[in-house]
Amino acid sequence: NAGSAAFAGDAPQVVFTGDGSKLEWLNGATGARPRTSQGPGKTRFAVFSPDGRRLATVVPPGKLELRELEQNVVRWSADVGDPLGIGFSGDGSRVYALAGGQARAWNAEGGKAAGAAPATGREPVAAIDAGGRLVLFASGPHPRLLDLGSGKETRAYDGGARSVLSLAFSRDGRQVVAAGDDLKLRVWDRATGAFQEKVSLATARTWPSVLSFSPDGRTLLVGTSRGLVLRFEWRDTPESGAGK
Repeated sequence: NAGSAAFAGDAPQVVFTGDGSKLEWLNGATGARPRTSQGPGKTRFAVFSPDGRRLATVVPPGKLELRELEQNVVRWSADVGDPLGIGFSGDGSRVYALAGGQARAWNAEGGKAAGAAPATGREPVAAIDAGGRLVLFASGPHPRLLDLGSGKETRAYDGGARSVLSLAFSRDGRQVVAAGDDLKLRVWDRATGAFQEKVSLATARTWPSVLSFSPDGRTLLVGTSRGLVLRFEWRDTPESGAGK
């Protein structure tokens, strides 16, 4: 079960988390799985810094950890409870976590708390943009956009699936992407809400559990509940014939 996925900087290296305590490392270009890493327990999230040198994870009992990959050392940790998601700012200077109805921030260098903003209640699917300003939520068929600065919901996107299972912002932040329980990938213009594209994920024959864009924004990985990974080339919308 691909519970979380992330690209490492400009390199093709990708890391996945699953149901157990292992991190699965994958070559995003070839699909080869060179190694696995044993964690301290079930790793719920894994996110690389934009330069690929740091890895943020959430491990039992609800701790956010920042690890320097070259030295393989945990630099700091913070209690986050049961978060909905984590992420880095676009420049890598901050780490974010969505938990307890708040979007919380820490300085990546040293782990000092850097503020919090009201977010929402318990929504099962969430994503935060690279600037740490916008949050996507879904608890049914309609993804919704929240502005953390104002604390207001600014847009809802017309759905289609009975339930959204995973969400993502495109790397440039201009598009909203959702995968649903009908095995369809849907794309909207973030600013206008205009629907742009629908792509079938039927070849996976299982639910899409995670979406992750490469740092250059040209590749989208879709991880599934069976551990299968689909790869899409991305321009303004996904190339439907590029899934692997």
